[in-house]
Amino acid sequence: MKWLLIGPIYLYRCLPALFKRQCLFRETCSAHVLRITSESGLRVGLLALKKRVSQCRPRYSVFFDSDTNCWRVCFADGSVADSAQVAEFISAPYSTLAVHSWIAKDRR
Repeated sequence: MKWLLIGPIYLYRCLPALFKRQCLFRETCSAHVLRITSESGLRVGLLALKKRVSQCRPRYSVFFDSDTNCWRVCFADGSVADSAQVAEFISAPYSTLAVHSWIAKDRR
């Protein structure tokens, strides 16, 4: 049964780059869903596909998390990922930015 999802993934991979988006994740969505489906079956693969599609564009934002001291990405569904999980083209511009702590001064 898992071939019902694996087959279309292989067909998608045969498409020219003109018809595909650049993935937000280091492990592309098709590779992720293919791996999950191969390991766990059709049902879990469909759930992984649904999760990845819900995290997809166009609504994502990049922010600095002062608790973990790193850049993170908030996806369309509200989930958050570290920069290590996100594709290089998204995290690269932020890796060279200096982060300043702004301290509010008391006004007396």
